Amino acid sequence: YRTTTSVAILVALVLTLFSLAPVPEALVGIPLTIAVLLVGRSSWLNGVNTDISYGTYLLAFPVQQILIATFPQIGPLALTLATLVVVTPMALLSWQFIEAPALRVMARDSGSRNQIPFTGA
Repeated sequence: YRTTTSVAILVALVLTLFSLAPVPEALVGIPLTIAVLLVGRSSWLNGVNTDISYGTYLLAFPVQQILIATFPQIGPLALTLATLVVVTPMALLSWQFIEAPALRVMARDSGSRNQIPFTGA
């Protein structure tokens, strides 16, 4: 846990430095990728019964396009961070009020219907 936290803090510092100094944009992706992989492998999210991946997938592109249209000079790092800030709460709301209830209805109804087997075309 300490190692993951230390590396995450180091990555955050490197990202901050990259945003302040002129650095090739390709290099910004390296610490960001490391941070995402570390969070994904960490135990920080164990026991959390929330899956915002689908909402993030659906919402990220339109939000990015709106941000680019609104702020044409936005850089890749700022765009990524702004997208995360905007999309994460939206994806949480999508999970809470749309996806999770739909999954509960599907689970409840899956055993109560007579399934018609697919026989082919």
